[in-house]
Amino acid sequence: MRKINEKIPAFIKEYIREAERKGTIFKDKITLENIETIKEHFVKTQNDIPNFLKMCDYNPDLDNLIIVGDIHGDLKSFKKAIRPFLDGKVEGIIFLGDYVDRGPQSLECLLLVASLSISWPRKIIPLRGNHEDIENNARYGFKDDLRKRFLHKEFFNRAIEEIDQIYNYFSLAVLTNQRSLCVHGGIPKGMDNFQMLNKIPKPHFKLATKFKDEERGIRQKLHEFMEQIRWNDPIENRTKEFSPSFRGFDFYKFNMEALEHVLEKNNAKRLIRAHESSRGGYEKMFEGKLIHIFSAEPYYGQVRKASVLQEKGKDTSILRDLDFKKIKKF
Repeated sequence: MRKINEKIPAFIKEYIREAERKGTIFKDKITLENIETIKEHFVKTQNDIPNFLKMCDYNPDLDNLIIVGDIHGDLKSFKKAIRPFLDGKVEGIIFLGDYVDRGPQSLECLLLVASLSISWPRKIIPLRGNHEDIENNARYGFKDDLRKRFLHKEFFNRAIEEIDQIYNYFSLAVLTNQRSLCVHGGIPKGMDNFQMLNKIPKPHFKLATKFKDEERGIRQKLHEFMEQIRWNDPIENRTKEFSPSFRGFDFYKFNMEALEHVLEKNNAKRLIRAHESSRGGYEKMFEGKLIHIFSAEPYYGQVRKASVLQEKGKDTSILRDLDFKKIKKF
């Protein structure tokens, strides 16, 4: 197994080692102290990592990595997805978000991705999805799961506070060394330069207090960008660059013309995103300029075969299943 950073606490090292073993990990044994420990170290690790991370500046030698889509509390899928990294077949992982909700082991998945990032911060890059949000968790199951685990109201409230802290330190976008722009959902309306994301402070909730009253408009616009990058979706055959989304008044669907403009502005060749199980485990759109992946299987009858995307070298991309078997090369 890949060597674990010896400077991290024993619980986190053991938690990562459990990920290599069969069966569940720490089922019903995660304590409030465990969550607090992981949160504390995750915050220290992520605090100086920008919301928009350019791999050419951050880790220019990371040329063999996998990109993982939604996990949604499916620990079995999660453990399969990270196996190539733990076995040394790839040197890094970009997670596109949505570690929690709907699945039975959301807490385990969230803490595992945080633990991996704590131990290998320059190789494990986790992004924030739309489900890394306490309000969403109240509707899609994670909050109910936490209530069952922490029966005492005070412990439950403290667990929620710690988890919300973790959410607010995830980054929002990555540009890989192959110039793939990675996000959870899509491109925001009105933001063509992704460097704007680095104006958003960490933790993200400081966005509400970071600016003076006269800068309220800037603050609101940045908040909209942060939300849309986690919620927006692509759509084919639309003449308007952005059109209203069924997801809500503040969210949009974007067409190929809108994407091409953003790719050019950010010196990127394609967008890689997750977010929609209805598209299955993989879909190529916009003449290959957008790739959708989803990494939990089976998923409510919509994803029978999940996938991850490997970027290797300067221009090789390989779509793989969760057992790291090649599906196609392009």
